[in-house]
Amino acid sequence: MNNKRTDRNYDVEYWLALSEKYFDALTTIEEEKTLAQFLASDAANDPAFNEIKVVMGYFSTGKSITQKAKKKRTIGKVTQWASIAACAAAIAYIGTQMGQDRTLAEPESKEIYYAYIDGKEYTDEEFVMQHMLATMSRMSSSGDNVIEQQMGAMFRINN
Repeated sequence: MNNKRTDRNYDVEYWLALSEKYFDALTTIEEEKTLAQFLASDAANDPAFNEIKVVMGYFSTGKSITQKAKKKRTIGKVTQWASIAACAAAIAYIGTQMGQDRTLAEPESKEIYYAYIDGKEYTDEEFVMQHMLATMSRMSSSGDNVIEQQMGAMFRINN
């Protein structure tokens, strides 16, 4: 019997024991490969090996699908990053072009001043700036500097 094991012509009991070891997750990688090779051979046509063939076939198929999916994900990630980079470059290019068009159309940017006081619109720069400074000084001179008081002063709300 020991002679048979060195020739790799193992008996059915050995393969069934190795199958049990495989089901218990105690086989080494080499033992698992040897078992898979045996199950693929004509010597494993015994119905006692049908269960292990199904299980090993199932896991083999699962591994194959997983490996293919990983390759697709890698390709997908590269494509995804390339798409993101292309979009960013396009947005940067369009933004620069729009900025150049704006500077050509409006050589000087003019500041615009607006103040709305009692429903009236004021656009005079000096008046708007004076009113803004006056409002800010009133807000900063209030006693407690409580936010509610400052907002009430700004919007003329009596608390």
